[in-house]
Formats: sequence, C-alpha cells, structure tokens
Amino acid sequence: MQGEAQEGVSCNGREDGRQMKERVAIYARVSTDDQAERNTIELQIIACRDYCKAEEYEVVEEFKDDGVSGAMPFAKRPEGKRLLEVAEAKLFDRVVIYCVDRLSRDTLEALLAMRDFEGQGIPIDFVLQSFDDTPEGKFQFEMLTSVASLERRMIARRTSAGRSRKVKQGAYMCNQIPYGYRRDGMNLKPHAWEAETIRWVFAWCIAGDGLQGICNRLRNLHIPPPSNGPKPARDWHASSIHRLLTNHRYAGEAHYGDLPMTCPAIVDRATFDVAQAALKARKAFSGPRPKHPYLLKGRVFCRICGHLFYVDTSSKGKAMYRCGGVKKHHTVPSHEGTKIRWLAAELEGRVRAWATAIVNDPKYLLESAEAFEWIADHPHSGGQEEAWLQAQVDRSTAERQRLIDLRLDGSITHDETTTRLSHIEAERSKAMARLRAMRDQPTSGELYRGFAQFLRDCAAGRDTHGEAAWDDVSRLVQRVWVEPDGELTIEGNLSLPTGG
Repeated sequence: MQGEAQEGVSCNGREDGRQMKERVAIYARVSTDDQAERNTIELQIIACRDYCKAEEYEVVEEFKDDGVSGAMPFAKRPEGKRLLEVAEAKLFDRVVIYCVDRLSRDTLEALLAMRDFEGQGIPIDFVLQSFDDTPEGKFQFEMLTSVASLERRMIARRTSAGRSRKVKQGAYMCNQIPYGYRRDGMNLKPHAWEAETIRWVFAWCIAGDGLQGICNRLRNLHIPPPSNGPKPARDWHASSIHRLLTNHRYAGEAHYGDLPMTCPAIVDRATFDVAQAALKARKAFSGPRPKHPYLLKGRVFCRICGHLFYVDTSSKGKAMYRCGGVKKHHTVPSHEGTKIRWLAAELEGRVRAWATAIVNDPKYLLESAEAFEWIADHPHSGGQEEAWLQAQVDRSTAERQRLIDLRLDGSITHDETTTRLSHIEAERSKAMARLRAMRDQPTSGELYRGFAQFLRDCAAGRDTHGEAAWDDVSRLVQRVWVEPDGELTIEGNLSLPTGG
C-alpha cells in the first residue's frame, strides 16, 4: 500500500521495526556541607531512573558529584566536567536531573551550564520542573535558579548563626579535630600522648633545635605524624612542625570569626612566646647568605629599555648588576655599545659618593630641611592618582559585567570568558590594593616632616667628613638610571649641592 513503510523497517531505520529509544545521561549532586542533603544522592538517581522509564528513555550512564558545592562552576566539578566531555562525543541525546538546584545553586553558573548544553544541542529534563523553550519558560527557569541561590545564602547564614550560637555557649567549632586533642562533648580535651608530643616539640624548639631536627627526633621515637584528612600522614615535615609551634590554640587561644572559643591549653603562654622568639631568631640566621648585600637592588634601571637591572649571582664570585631587558630579549640591537653589566662595587661606589657629597654639607642639609618643612605646612591639593585608580576599578567592574552579558548571549565561549575575567580581576585587584595602600598611608605632610627631621639629624651628626652610611643612601636615592653613554643619573629627594 502506497505511503506505508516496508515490513521489517521502521521510520527511524531500525530493521526490526522497533522504535529507537532516546539515550540519556543522569546527573546527580549533593553537598556534604548541607545536613539536609546528606545521603540523598541515591534518592535522586532512583527518581531520575523512574522518570526515564516513564518517558521510555535509555540510560547510558550516571554521573554523581558527591560532596560538591552547588555554587561551584559546572565545568570544575569532577563528574560535571566528565559529563561535558562525554556530551561533546555525542554519546547521549539528553540529560536528566532531579531538580534545578542540583544543576547549580548560583544563578550565573546555572545559566552558563544550561548554555553549554544547549550549544551542543543537548536539552536538559528536570524531574520536578518543566520548562518550555519560550520567553516565559526561560524566565521561570531563571526565577527558580534565583530561588536556589537565595536558599543557598540563607542556609549559609543559618549555619553560621548556629555555629556562632554554639560557640557562645562554650562549644568548640572545627572541621577537623586538631592534633593533640579529642572531642569531649561540645568541647575539646587534651589527648594524653599527643599533648605530650606537642610539649616536647616546644621544648626542643626552645633548646635550639631546628624544624628538621625536631622532625628527626620524632621519627627516631617512631611517633606517628598528624593526619591532614581521612588518610594519615606518612611522615613528619618541617611545615607541620612550624604549624604546631605557631598555632595559638596550644596556648589556649582560639577563635571562630571574631568570637573567642574555649580551648584547653597544652603549653603555657610564656612557653609559647619563648618558642616564637626562638623561631624568629633562628630564621634570621637560616638559609644561604649572599656574599654581597646588593644595596641598590630594585633601584637601578636601563634608560634604553626601561628594564630593571637584576642581581647576577652567577658571575664566578663577582657581584654584578645586569640589564633585565637584555636577559629577557636575549639580544637587543639598541644596547650595542652600552654598558649592560656593572660591578656592584663600582656602581654602588658611585652612588655612595653622590650621597656623601650631600650629607657632608650641613648648611645645605639644614636649608633643605627648612624647605621640606615649608612644603609640609603648605600642602597642595592632590588626589589625582587616587581618582585615576578609582576610575580603573569602576571600569574593570563594568567590563566584568559586560563579559558576563556576552557569555550569556552566547557571543563568546566559556574558556574565553574565564581567561578574560581572570585578567580583569587581576587588574582590578591590583588597582584596589594600590587604592587601599594610598588611603592608609601617612599624609604627604607627615612624610615631608619626617624627611626634614632626617636631614636635620644628618646635619647634626656631620662634625667630621666621611662616607655616607647606607641608611642615609637608602633615604636619599630613589632611582638610578644607566644612560646609553655609561654614565649614571641619580634620582633622589635632593639634588647635589652647589660645587658637589
């Protein structure tokens, strides 16, 4: 009969006449931080299986993210990342998830994950919700993701408030019981031999043993090291000894946020303070020491390329400064015929001679001090750099929002968004750090008065001529420029006096 399919061949190409089932992948997620979600991942899987059975879907694989926060980007979750990789191989036609908040509890991350699957032509079915491909359906999806995000924040607030309330009642809150203690109801109590081990560690530190020496002692005594998680540590390390010695908990001081927590002390406060002093004193004499102090490190620049002269410690025992531009670019034609290497003694000697000519003129120092004091008493209106930094922060914030909008529109890929956002956040953080430092630093008047007092102190101590001390040089010199002809231009807070 015309229009009918031939016997044994279905409309989808199967020779046995059976309808091919749509292949699906099931995704489930729980967060162990949420008490209400624990042990529910199997319930999600069962509900998804029942849904697939009712819809006559063929389940090809199940993906379970156990103990993963709902705010984590989907592509960074262990199973979420694998699901996206399998989706690119077109091994299934659809994804089934129990509900929207299993996809994500963050609105932006949920929209990005949905966009990633839609870009590969793979729809998502939710067991508890249904969204059609209309403006109203998309609005409903965004509204429910916003509700999930709000719920996550409320859970975090309730959890924090509950923990704070327990701390006020005398409880000790921690994710992992610290070494040296065991649980005693809501508080901690010292563990016999672990607490004794900690007392030995403090005693050995005060006696002069280094961190590695303490490790060796503990190994020789066959004392097991503390574990940093469910698996026990294999050996003692200097870093773990340092954490023990600098943890205020062992002196009875612990905090949960701004709230003090009750914690029994294992060593007294005096012992703890003496151990800190011993650590600080030992640190001052530890590690390899350079044969030359490199007193102009970070202050010498090349006039040709603008790069900093770096400290060269590989010149067969000779202390050298070398042009960083030549090192970075290997060969720079514009540097030919210029001095790109300086013996540290020669370079530092010239700069010290410049500073000596200044500090050996007491009259010039006093006149300069009076000039700086006058400037301190007549401050000028500034704030241009602060305004520029604030504008940079605002521009970075606006650019970040623009990138997010482009990603949601599908104009740029997820990887491109991540790369550009990381660059923007780095610039924004740098500008904010400079802005905070500028707002926290002393006023220009205080800086000028401090420098004027330094000049008066130099003038008072110059009854006899001699070389400038390096402390004086560091206060006077800001930058040293190596000119193309090999001469030096010194930028300082003062210029050379007449005839200097």
